Amino acid sequence: MTLRVVSRLCVVHCCVVLALVALSCQSTDGGDSPTAPTPSSAPERSGLIAKFKLAPSSRIEFQLGKKGAKGGGLFSGEALRGQVQIDLLDLAQVHGRVDVQLSRLSMIPTPEHTTESEHVTALALNWLELGSEVSAKAREQFGLSSFELLSLGKLSHSAPHEGKVQKKPAPDPAMVDPDDGSSSPAELRRMYARLEGTLLLHGFRVEQRADVSLFFEYPGEAVAGMMPTRVRVKSRRPLLVRFGSHDILPRDATGTHQSGLVPGMKKRVGIKARVKLDLVFDRLGGRRGPAGQKLPPATNRLAQ
Repeated sequence: MTLRVVSRLCVVHCCVVLALVALSCQSTDGGDSPTAPTPSSAPERSGLIAKFKLAPSSRIEFQLGKKGAKGGGLFSGEALRGQVQIDLLDLAQVHGRVDVQLSRLSMIPTPEHTTESEHVTALALNWLELGSEVSAKAREQFGLSSFELLSLGKLSHSAPHEGKVQKKPAPDPAMVDPDDGSSSPAELRRMYARLEGTLLLHGFRVEQRADVSLFFEYPGEAVAGMMPTRVRVKSRRPLLVRFGSHDILPRDATGTHQSGLVPGMKKRVGIKARVKLDLVFDRLGGRRGPAGQKLPPATNRLAQ
C-alpha cells in the first residue's frame, strides 16, 4: 500500500516538473530575438523543398540613358553569389538571395563617350562611393548589393512540371551530348512569374518586382514530384532601379558629392538603370536522373 502511494506521488511530481519546463520554454520574455534566416538556413516548409545555388554562368546587365542606348554595365562570374529555396508544391513559398560585388563592375561606354571602359567604370564606382580614395569603412558599407527574394506572384502555372514544354527528352535517358557534356534528355518547362522582394543598394533597401520567365530543367519527362536539376531566371522586361531611391549621384574618388554635375547626369545617363537578369541556379545535391543515375553537369545553353 505504501509503495503504491509513493509511486503515485513520484508520477505526480514528474508531471508537475515537465509542465513547468514546457511553460518556461514557451515563454519569450527576456529571451534573445531570433535572427533573420539566410537563404541557406531558412526554415524548411512542409512540401517538396529544393535548394539551388547560383551558377558562374549567371549574368546581370543594365542599360543607362535613353531606351535602346548602348551604354551600360555587367556583373558576372565571381561578382555574383546566391542561393534560392523553392517549395515545388507551392511556388509562392520561396526564399532566396543574390549578392552582387559592386567593385567587380564592368562598364560599357556609350557611343558618345569615347573614353576607355576602365575610366567609365571608375566614374561609376565613384558615384557608388566605391572610388579609389574612399575609406575602408565606406567600401565595406557600400561594396555589396543584394536582392532578397520573398515570394513569387502572377504565376502562369501552379507547378513547374506543368509549365510549357520547351524541349522534349531524348529516347535514351542515359544519352550524353558529346559537344558540351550536358545531359541531352533534359526536358525544359517554361512558366512566367513575378519576383517580389527587396533590393539593397548603396545603403538603401527598396521594394522591387521583376517579371521573369522561369525555365525548369528535368533529367527526363517532367512529372509531379520530380526534382528539377536546374532553374534559369530570365527577365521578360527590365527591372527599373531609380538612382534617387538609392542616393546615387555624381561623386569624386573620395565620395564627395559633385552637385554641379547633376544636370549633366540626367542628360547623359538618365535617372534610372534598366536591369536584365539571366540567373542560372543548379540544384544542391547533384544532378540525378531516373533510377538515381548520376548525370554530368549542365552548361548554360538553356532557352537561348
